Amino acid sequence: MMTDRLGWSNSRLVALILPFVLTCHVLQGAVTKCGTPGPAPDGKPVGELKSNYAVGETVTYKCDYIHNTKVRTCLESGKWSSMGQVCAECPDEFTFNEGFQKCLLYRDVLVDGNTAIKACEDLGAALAFPMTEEENVILSKMKRYGIFMGITDKQKEGTFITVTGEPLQYTHWHGGEPNDYGHGEDCVEQGGGWWNDLPCTVHTRHYFCQTPKTVFKHCLDFEEDCAERFDKNPTMCKDDPKQAEEKCRFTCGFCGQDDTPKCTVDTPGAEHGDTKVLTRGESIELACEKGHIALSGDRVRGCEKDGRLSGKPLECTRTCPRDWKLNMANKHCYKLFKSPKNYTAAEADCADKAGTLATASDLQEQNFLADLTKSTQEIWLGLSDSLVEGTFRWVDGKLLDFTNWNAGEPNNANEEDCGQMVKNKKWNDKDCKVQLMYVCKVDVEHFGDYSWFWSTLRGGVSTLESFFGF
Repeated sequence: MMTDRLGWSNSRLVALILPFVLTCHVLQGAVTKCGTPGPAPDGKPVGELKSNYAVGETVTYKCDYIHNTKVRTCLESGKWSSMGQVCAECPDEFTFNEGFQKCLLYRDVLVDGNTAIKACEDLGAALAFPMTEEENVILSKMKRYGIFMGITDKQKEGTFITVTGEPLQYTHWHGGEPNDYGHGEDCVEQGGGWWNDLPCTVHTRHYFCQTPKTVFKHCLDFEEDCAERFDKNPTMCKDDPKQAEEKCRFTCGFCGQDDTPKCTVDTPGAEHGDTKVLTRGESIELACEKGHIALSGDRVRGCEKDGRLSGKPLECTRTCPRDWKLNMANKHCYKLFKSPKNYTAAEADCADKAGTLATASDLQEQNFLADLTKSTQEIWLGLSDSLVEGTFRWVDGKLLDFTNWNAGEPNNANEEDCGQMVKNKKWNDKDCKVQLMYVCKVDVEHFGDYSWFWSTLRGGVSTLESFFGF
């Protein structure tokens, strides 16, 4: 057997190196690819599709009814980039102008009038022309001097019409124009907002092409993640309506409302027929009834395409009166009473409030009580061994599943039958006749039973406050 200078055998070297060689081979072989991209609802791929594509390769889709294309790219994740709708509101290279209410394309090239007219026609558009003073101002600001306009009197000398055959609804001729100087001035230019007739040949100018905004044949989103974004933020459609219409027409309900179901929302008072109907893209902000707080679910929900609401139903729970604190874990209200009482009197006072002395039946309730009484030295717990010495039970009769006794406790020194929480929030057994502060614990639903007091008692509110201690 051959060995190297260190005395290692060839077989041992192979055993050490082979796993790294195999790993390298696997990593090199794991090339990410994308499969054949899916179809588009309003367009078709240009050319033949392949069964797989390397990262970075693209596929171009062409709109079925307007000169638009959309490109999808194979990503490193093995997925195709989002596409949404293939067709756009304007053809490729054109931009929609809000003031002009048309799609415009500026050509930064000097050509004669006839060439400008034909170049726009070849794009399925027309040489731009203003029909109002506002549109004339827009064109003048976009290119202050020297543009051809889509206005001509080629058909009948002296009668200027648009290149699309429409009579002029607005003119802004410079003084003394049009004058057909030298005859043959059949085209029109604009400079600084003023118009002048000039020959359609010889002179060269820049130009704009215009075309109407696309009337879509399908109600689709322009971006694929619109529904996902709406589910996370149901107010996005009304927060920015312009952006919503431009990007998420379908999800935000700007089209095709009759094709999807509506959402029915039960609001407070629904039992009396008080319901709200939403259409796709609308949202509603819900609130808990007075005296309640949100327990779970979503306050804001939106109507989705399938007639369902986004998020989860808002679940509310009754809340506690002033100065009481709600423990969401067990739906009970707690309040610290700082006037010291012996155990029996404290227990009776809590019973008068339809509750009990507070318990610490598990770690959550222990921590809740510790936080509620953090500035307090000692309090009574609803805990005693008065029935069977040495066997402590909670006030509801249950044995202890959780304990937090101080070291060496309980020790029954001097007939200590009642439980307390001390400064360090540990437990100790104590003489029941000692006077301590205490915490009462009341089921949150109980307070709702007394809501009628607020509407029926006139001068008795102070009595109610005294009774509940708030």
